[in-house]
Amino acid sequence: NALNELKRYEEAITCYEKALSINPNIDWAPGVWMHLKLKVSSWENLEGNVQVLLAKIAAGEKVCNPFPLLAMSDDPMLHRQASAIFAHYQYPANSALGPIPKHPRGERIRIGYFSADFHNHATGYLMAELIELHDHQRFELIGISFGPYHRDQMQTRLEQAFDQFIDASAMSDLQIATLSRELKIDIAIDLTGFTQDGRTNIFAHRVAPVQVNFLGYPGTLGASYMDYIIADPVLIPNGSQKFYAEKIAYLPDSYQPNDRQRPRFPVRMTRAEAGLPDHGFVFCCFNNNFKITPKRFDLWAAILRQVEGSHLWLLEDSPLASSNLRMEIQKRGIDPNRLVFAPRASPEDHLAR
Repeated sequence: NALNELKRYEEAITCYEKALSINPNIDWAPGVWMHLKLKVSSWENLEGNVQVLLAKIAAGEKVCNPFPLLAMSDDPMLHRQASAIFAHYQYPANSALGPIPKHPRGERIRIGYFSADFHNHATGYLMAELIELHDHQRFELIGISFGPYHRDQMQTRLEQAFDQFIDASAMSDLQIATLSRELKIDIAIDLTGFTQDGRTNIFAHRVAPVQVNFLGYPGTLGASYMDYIIADPVLIPNGSQKFYAEKIAYLPDSYQPNDRQRPRFPVRMTRAEAGLPDHGFVFCCFNNNFKITPKRFDLWAAILRQVEGSHLWLLEDSPLASSNLRMEIQKRGIDPNRLVFAPRASPEDHLAR
């Protein structure tokens, strides 16, 4: 796991394979191993391994946490099943604090936004102006940050936007839940879900009368104590509600806010500066490499074959993934030089390119 965090994926894969050879029933390990293989675009026996994993999830086994599964399967019922298994074993409802006490309604409804990502992070970029535009006459907004304290530009802006901003990074789940009850929060909104540094266990203690899953993980958390998920008719179409443990709170247009105050960059980057050829149409996908599957790659190769002189511009998450993807495109009869890889960059440089 440490090697995974350090992006030393090849070494991490070796560790997982050794561990699974000793005990193939280590909780959640098969899913992490396959996620690591997808991170480096190592697709040998991928389809067979995925089918074995899906069968075990359907049987209720602890083989894969919900996040990596999103890239391996499009079956929403299996997504719900995986989330329910994960929530049941990792974050079961906890009655340590007893039933949540009723309290008289205050002048303003208190909304607590809980996140690990109140800083220069995608969640921060999406949320900042939403917090600023809230009706502060009717709602009191409390930000509870359990991620690292960054003191960066976005964290400073968010601190100023909330009525209260609490650095809870050093607090335990139980301490945060107790604090939330003491603050008499009416609606608690989890912005992190099953993403990095998520702390679903906080909500397992029932921190507010209404608990909501929003934005960071727009899939079901599979937990009985999460009351609502905020969505729109595109994210959760009519007929798909059964794939969610939460009730659906629909917004009329888009569930996803975005910040209109983000800086615009008038200076355009040249193709050469971005490492691209001077001519030809450029297709691009800057998603993480683990989201690229062989079937999707087959489709992209077919497009490149049809569009002469075109290139495919992808994120470079690791040198090994880039090497493997070049090898895979060559297997499909495409010159590997038609793949161009973009290194990770700051949001400003990324928008410019």
